[in-house]
Amino acid sequence: MARNDLEPGLHISTSSSTEPLGLDETLKAVGAPADLTKSFDHDDALTPQAAPAETISNFSEIGVSFRAAGGTTVSRDSDDPTSPPSEGITQDAETSLAEFSRPLDRRAIILLLIQHFSNSWGSRTAEFAIYLFLITVFPDTLLPASIFGFLTTGTAIVLSGWAGHQVDVHHNLRLVRVCIATVKLSACGAYAGILALLYRQVPGSEYIWSSSLYAGMFALVILCGCVQNLAGVAITVAIERDWVTVIAEGSSVHLTMLNTYMRRIDLLCKLLAPLFVSLLTSVASYTFAAYLLCGVEAACAVFELLWISVVYRRLPVLQRAQSEKEAVREERQQSRDTPQHIRLVYQLTTKIRLHLLDSISDWKEFVRHPIFLSSFAISCLYFTVLSFDGTMLVYLKSQTYDNAFLAGMRGLNVVAGLLGTLAMPILERKLGLYKHTNQLEFRWEAICLIPVMLSFYVGAPPSNERAPSWNAAMLFGGMMLSRIGLWAFDLCQLKELQMALSDHPRRNAITALQFSLQNIADMLKYVVTMILSQPSQFKIAALTSFLSVDALLTRARITNLGLLLLAALTAFSLLLNFKHYFFTNAISPGLHPHYIRPSGILATLQRDASLANIDHLIIVPGHAIWRGIDPARRLEDDEWILEPYQRGGGRTSAFFGHIASGVELARQDHNSLLIFSGGQTRHTSMTTEAESYMRLALASNLLPPPIAPSFAAVHATTEDHALDSYQNLLFSIARFHEYTGRYPEQITVIGYEMKKRRFTELHRAALRWPQERFHYIGIDAAGDEKMKAQEGERLNGYLPYTLDTYGCHDILLSKRRARNPFMRYHSYYTSAPELNTLFDWCPGDREGGQTGFFDGPLPWDHP
Repeated sequence: MARNDLEPGLHISTSSSTEPLGLDETLKAVGAPADLTKSFDHDDALTPQAAPAETISNFSEIGVSFRAAGGTTVSRDSDDPTSPPSEGITQDAETSLAEFSRPLDRRAIILLLIQHFSNSWGSRTAEFAIYLFLITVFPDTLLPASIFGFLTTGTAIVLSGWAGHQVDVHHNLRLVRVCIATVKLSACGAYAGILALLYRQVPGSEYIWSSSLYAGMFALVILCGCVQNLAGVAITVAIERDWVTVIAEGSSVHLTMLNTYMRRIDLLCKLLAPLFVSLLTSVASYTFAAYLLCGVEAACAVFELLWISVVYRRLPVLQRAQSEKEAVREERQQSRDTPQHIRLVYQLTTKIRLHLLDSISDWKEFVRHPIFLSSFAISCLYFTVLSFDGTMLVYLKSQTYDNAFLAGMRGLNVVAGLLGTLAMPILERKLGLYKHTNQLEFRWEAICLIPVMLSFYVGAPPSNERAPSWNAAMLFGGMMLSRIGLWAFDLCQLKELQMALSDHPRRNAITALQFSLQNIADMLKYVVTMILSQPSQFKIAALTSFLSVDALLTRARITNLGLLLLAALTAFSLLLNFKHYFFTNAISPGLHPHYIRPSGILATLQRDASLANIDHLIIVPGHAIWRGIDPARRLEDDEWILEPYQRGGGRTSAFFGHIASGVELARQDHNSLLIFSGGQTRHTSMTTEAESYMRLALASNLLPPPIAPSFAAVHATTEDHALDSYQNLLFSIARFHEYTGRYPEQITVIGYEMKKRRFTELHRAALRWPQERFHYIGIDAAGDEKMKAQEGERLNGYLPYTLDTYGCHDILLSKRRARNPFMRYHSYYTSAPELNTLFDWCPGDREGGQTGFFDGPLPWDHP
């Protein structure tokens, strides 16, 4: 502290055998008047204010030496109050007065926090948005998100130490500027790659590397993510670790204040950024969201460069610290100077070798340092999938949770984290830093995670079905409460790290090694999710995450009891899965190809002889339910039960066009059977899509009134059970057999032109129907909504079926369940028994994955 902070002529020394007194106790011990103590403002800037002249005079009249209870000696070198000070203030006394340093530059601190908010906002936005885009482009699998996380985290592991070293060896302001520009450019590059993936589709692709475009754009997203992550580490080390420590100037109060503000900004951005991204994708589209986020990053880059320059100019302490750092570096550089005649290659090799030696030395010193155990503990907490990161978002999306709900739950977790940052300073004062760090918060987090783990094993819903409310409360409530302990511990450990390394000459390089430890744990998490890449396997990954926390609390009986319960539940779950895997299919009557139809049902059927020549199946898949009465109003949206995205854009005219084209084609071919296909898909109507189409065709006089089949000009019927496009095709074939007693020779589908590739390339191939006997007539809606509808078909229709050929897993299965509010199921097990094994075909790992083709016998294999 500055020498003129004490009255000249006083000398304070402290015995090393006793604990030094604080400032207030010191002043009382020398008999100082009470108004001297009051002249210190403890609430504002924590710096001494100007004491009244009479107070100083009273203080100077004390001309004796004394020894306080804490071992502090205060003496006057002479009777003259203006005499020069003695040898000086000892170190312990300075420590006692360190809390009363100069006030901070308020404007500079505000600008620093604004810059940190801008940087954190961009990082948190990209953290949520990139994973959300990857889930959209590559649905129904954790693999792309895991690959992205694994490689970006791996880059940080390998190069975090190097990034921290750059903070030590380069001019801080210039380095921060370069890193800001790098972060923004890489974010824009990642959004550009996502836009390319959203705009383009790959015919028949099942994996991300099956197309050069997809592989190239995905590689671009990963590369930009790696660069952004690495530059972000450098910014964090330079500003949050180095600048904050320097600005605090040894004041624990200032250090806690700055750290708390920084962390609260992080949590605030973590709360608001996902909500913002969710709002964009819900109100607009994923494409618009990518464009807007890219533009925001570009604009923020300009302001951040300006703000950080102003902060550096207004805080001379940063400039002094930079000068001291350069002086130390020049001294070290001189000790390592090599002769000028050494070759350039040798110089480069020497430089690399010295850098490696420095890195090894840093790791050795870090491991031996007392702070290492605390750093290792916080790093273990990064080995978790229970953190609303990309992999957990994929799992929750497969459980039919929408973007807005997930963003809200993530926001509640952030609010809980903010409560942790508020609780940390209070608990530190009550319990102390060490006890607070190693006991209370770890136990709190571990106990709160027990109901989270139980939610995966007790009352967990079947794959891709929404969990009951009490189960969801255990999952999201437990995670939210655990954030309080997690963020309080994180903030406490950060302060402990900064204080332990505050005087270390290579504190930035060593601090970056903690980032490496955290990234190693993070990368191991992605290795687990790459192996367990199916959403149904997420509970196993969650169990490994819980064990990483439990391993740090082996003496906690409650946690070990939770582990024992989880182990028992896991064993029970495995037994149930084993039984289902090996025995369920064996007793299912749907798997017997020669299952005999009940005679009681057959006795009620009497087919007309005219049906013997019918061999052409015409399918009109349903898309909505017509609830009107007047066919003249058939094009009005209010006459239909529509999804929100179906309103406007001329979709109702397309529906009627499909009906009219199907009837006309059936009129031209007397050996055809027209089938309108679609089940009871809307909870607001008991009518099926197929029945409403048939009723509209009759009301519009497209079809004549129903008469005996032998006299009918058009043979038409309905198929009332299909819940998606794959079932439209399969169930219509089964309904054809139910109606005629035989399977068709030709199939024609009439629907949207944009769905042609889905039917011809995916569904037809899944049923192994001969291509030469399959035809598709496409009729799209006219209007401005055409491009948006095509993008929706690619993202929500075509691409999901490339990953789940038969629509029986995860996202597509959840859609079927959502479209079956009245719990209907078909009768085709008895009317088309030859297809029973195909009805139940749902390929898994044993069959080559979710894209494994059915290889059993089919009636149309040999026409």
